[in-house]
Amino acid sequence: MVDEALHQELNDLKKDLSELRTRLQELKDQKEQAFQAKEAISQQIGKLIQQVKESRKERNALTDAVADTKKTRQDLNKAVREKIEELRKVSEEKRKFLQKHQVNVHPEALKRQIDALNMKIETEVMSFENEKKLMQKIKDLKKQYQELKQVSTVFEKSSQLSKELRDLKKEADTHHAALQTKAQDSQKIHEGVILRSKEIDELKKKEDELYKAFAEKKDAFQKLLENIKTKQDRIDEIQDKLGLVREEKRREREARDRQKIATSVEEVRGKLQRGEKLTTEDLLILQADDDGLD
Repeated sequence: MVDEALHQELNDLKKDLSELRTRLQELKDQKEQAFQAKEAISQQIGKLIQQVKESRKERNALTDAVADTKKTRQDLNKAVREKIEELRKVSEEKRKFLQKHQVNVHPEALKRQIDALNMKIETEVMSFENEKKLMQKIKDLKKQYQELKQVSTVFEKSSQLSKELRDLKKEADTHHAALQTKAQDSQKIHEGVILRSKEIDELKKKEDELYKAFAEKKDAFQKLLENIKTKQDRIDEIQDKLGLVREEKRREREARDRQKIATSVEEVRGKLQRGEKLTTEDLLILQADDDGLD
């Protein structure tokens, strides 16, 4: 009865063990899937973090460039204001001089007029009277030009200042446009950094969830493994017990066989003593007894 109960328990344990090993393989696959999914998210996070680092570096470089450009633009605007003030003073000086001498024409305009009249005399056919009038007019203009020549320096300075002012304004506008472009680029990169940072935060939450799932599967896997080991140990224990039972039965069977043979030998020897005829079976019994003695 004991061995029957052990056999029944052994069969039940083997059935349970088979089911548990199937479940163990399922848990192992699920655990690996959760780990691989978590690793994929981790790699994605790593790439995004690297992109954020590079973007921040680029943004900071642009921020520094914006600061430098802004400083240059401020310097240029200051130079423009100073140049405007300088031009204002020169213009006022020119106005007072022209007002004092009642001059309403620029010296260079007179010179161009003189050159034009000279060209006309040289290239056109005219009467002596007309040529004489033109020569007189050129003479008068030259006299006026000489009188105005002293103010030419003021006009030249005013013209030069105007040119410098235009150049400064143009350069200031160029730096302003560059400043706007760099500031916009920096802002776009900054917004990209914010978006990636938010994406990283969301992915980290997902990564934590996947890690928890992996940890749960791993814990269940370990517990199931321990359960399997416990059952396997019990199976080994039962098999050892059943082995001892079988060995005991074998010994009992051999003892019974030996006792049976001994009885048969005694019967055959009795036949010999009585002079009875031995059968083939009797001879085999005697031979077996001799082998046993050997």
